[in-house]
Amino acid sequence: MAIIRPARYGDQTTTEMRDGKVTKKFTQVLDVELEATDPDPISGLEVTQLNNAPRPGFSVYVPRPGLVVPFATCRTVTPAPVQGNRRRWTLTCTFEKNGNDDEPKPDSSDPNSLLPIVEPFSETGEAVMLEDFDGTKILDPFGDLFDEPMRVPIPIDGVKVTRYVPTYDESTLSNWLETTNKTEWRNQPEDAWCVTAITGQPIQFGNFTIGQINLTIKAHPLELKVSLKGAAPKLHRIGWLGVRAARSTTFLDDDGKRQTNRADGGANPPLATWVDKDGKKSEEPYFQAFRVRRQREFSAIA
Repeated sequence: MAIIRPARYGDQTTTEMRDGKVTKKFTQVLDVELEATDPDPISGLEVTQLNNAPRPGFSVYVPRPGLVVPFATCRTVTPAPVQGNRRRWTLTCTFEKNGNDDEPKPDSSDPNSLLPIVEPFSETGEAVMLEDFDGTKILDPFGDLFDEPMRVPIPIDGVKVTRYVPTYDESTLSNWLETTNKTEWRNQPEDAWCVTAITGQPIQFGNFTIGQINLTIKAHPLELKVSLKGAAPKLHRIGWLGVRAARSTTFLDDDGKRQTNRADGGANPPLATWVDKDGKKSEEPYFQAFRVRRQREFSAIA
């Protein structure tokens, strides 16, 4: 995961009047140091979407770790490569905060009270097992799926997150509900986490109206070797994906023609067989996974 930290130089603060009100503008320069796990080469757009990179319209100004400027909302993020080093970039970010300096300050004197609150929890869920915890496929002696899926209780870890945003917009709720993590989050891989519930409301913070968002996010532990988007099968978290066994009564022969699978050929009834990603007969079980939920960058949550 890339390391993003405030640069030693480059931060600026300016003030201007707009419609009789003061607007403070903050400019922050961040150093980005890519690691071996990050894409190479990488585009500027990809750099702006890295974990912990400020998000326009969502992130607030954090001059240094532990210091937050409430209501100074990110407006723009501009990436630039560091000359002579393909693994280093800078992000120039602008933030704006509206309001007269002589207005009463918010009641809370602790800006850290606006940082996200994360509360872990665990619960028991139910899942269809296609492979046991020893890595054995759950198949009958003939290599077929059982007619009745094996449903078992499994432990589910989760977090309840309360975070505050400069403005409250109800569309935020549906934009996050039933989404999974696009990249690693809280030491769990892609698609491990899902936002299963979300509520929100406008609240008063001193003389400001801000948004409070409450999210319930659960991590599904089950893994299986599956094919996503036609790629070669690999181990992936499957709890929030749609998984189907690639079994069919037809298959493609060596000439690419579709044939009906029958015992000993002839007029025997068609039999289901495993097929691989190319539609050819396979001796090995093959599972396809489908991303039935949208992905989001969960680094924007906490």
